[in-house]
Amino acid sequence: MKTLSEKFEVLSAETKKAEERIAKAQSEGKEWAQDKLEEVRSKVRDALEQFAEEYENATPEMKARFDEMRARLRDRLEEAREQGFGDGTRAKQLFLEKQIEARVAVRYAIAATRLAELFAIQAIAIRNLVEARGEKTPEVAV
Repeated sequence: MKTLSEKFEVLSAETKKAEERIAKAQSEGKEWAQDKLEEVRSKVRDALEQFAEEYENATPEMKARFDEMRARLRDRLEEAREQGFGDGTRAKQLFLEKQIEARVAVRYAIAATRLAELFAIQAIAIRNLVEARGEKTPEVAV
């Protein structure tokens, strides 16, 4: 099982790749971006499937925290939508909406990363308490 830092390295590498693909999409134009859409959609589906598996095994408290975070981010997105996009065309509205969704997704990833850190530290603190009572625990693996 990978350590938390190894998982953060994967997250960092994925973030870098996303940045590179976005920069390339901006410079290469419409055709390249269209070709990449299905590839990116497939990766998103895979990531969501992995998340769903982990979510199913989570404690009720963890599910509640995650659902609360998701609801807050959804509310922020709805607020931004309600503020309107001005008098632009539908294409401009969609463009702005996708930008907002991208920002919300990044905030979600940051929040999830911070939650992972919090939960790992809580696990370590609990392990320390258990071991202080003379009991053994397995290594913390996230």
